Amino acid sequence: MKLPNLVAVFLSVTIATVLHGLCFAAPPVDSAVGPESVVREIYAAYAWETLPTQPKGKVGLIEESKATLGKYFSKRLIELIQADNECARKTSGICNLDFDPIYASQDPELKDLQISAIDRNGDVVVRFKYPSNGQKIIVKYKMKKISDGWRIADICYQNHQCLVQILSNKN
Repeated sequence: MKLPNLVAVFLSVTIATVLHGLCFAAPPVDSAVGPESVVREIYAAYAWETLPTQPKGKVGLIEESKATLGKYFSKRLIELIQADNECARKTSGICNLDFDPIYASQDPELKDLQISAIDRNGDVVVRFKYPSNGQKIIVKYKMKKISDGWRIADICYQNHQCLVQILSNKN
């Protein structure tokens, strides 16, 4: 037995209204609940950097504004990144940073991304592979808790060098 059209429409509108309320009335999720959330967010926001052709008008992570960098990095790391960018502008070349820090490569690429928190300090380990050669990469994010949530204080690579150390070299 079919419901009359008016009843069917009423039920559809009621169900849609309830679902809409459930989806949009909930409070926004705090993206910085845990330290791994910040790391997940940065990989999601800059996944486009791994594409073979770069979208027009996009700015790479390291070239971002201080405000954007502030969503991910500690104040100290932002200062070091900006100082290196300024050096590169003045010399029209490379200063200390010659690779993408979240991909540990000059040619960003990845597959099989895994992100996990590892200890009480909030440090986060990221594992992935380079698709071109299958090399397994491990990057450790040293996290710092501040009043607005977690920020990346340093990034350490398999060769035991860390981003703060690399950016602190005098040119």
